[in-house]
Amino acid sequence: MQVERVLVDEAKVGQALRQVRSGWPRTRIPPVAEPRADRLGLAPTTGAADVKQTSLRWACLAAAALIIVIDQFSKSWALELLKTEGAARSLTGWLDATLVLNRSNAFGVVPIAGQVSRWGLAAFNLVVASALIWWLWRRRLGYAAALGVAFLVGGAAGNAIDRIRWGVVVDFLDLSRLGFHWVFNVADASLDVGIALLLLSFAAAREQGLDPGRTPSAHDPT
Repeated sequence: MQVERVLVDEAKVGQALRQVRSGWPRTRIPPVAEPRADRLGLAPTTGAADVKQTSLRWACLAAAALIIVIDQFSKSWALELLKTEGAARSLTGWLDATLVLNRSNAFGVVPIAGQVSRWGLAAFNLVVASALIWWLWRRRLGYAAALGVAFLVGGAAGNAIDRIRWGVVVDFLDLSRLGFHWVFNVADASLDVGIALLLLSFAAAREQGLDPGRTPSAHDPT
């Protein structure tokens, strides 16, 4: 009995060795699921590229804050200088300061509905600014796209602050001598610059076959 058991054990060992040598059975190791936070781009990062991206994000937020400060100071200056709506003063040969209190949005598209339009537009601007900041923090943006987001956040927040402070958006920059007949402010100009930068960034990324919302790397085609 002992001899038979030894022979059976040797047979099993020999069969196992033959299976290992032949590569059977082939066990497929399932891929390790990427953590959800990593997939969303929200996990803490420590690499050099990630540190650079984080620095870019903070720099863009600082730029947006600077735009808001310049916008609010310039509007306070215009209100102090012009005092009444419709008042105008020449600043340079091509630029005038004309005070316009805008109760709608750009180009007067949104109907004026008193407090509803005031707080509704303020809330909309703040939601847009918050969504852009979230997008900036979630995606790996290139320099032009990130700077575009900074200009958009600064412009949207600047006009939202107007509606909260005064109930209207203060416009005063007048380029009618150059044929531009809409009076605007620093926040409006910031929004236009931000849209232009994003469009240029997306167009350049598509031209190279890249994801517009991702920072180019050394492995991308040139």
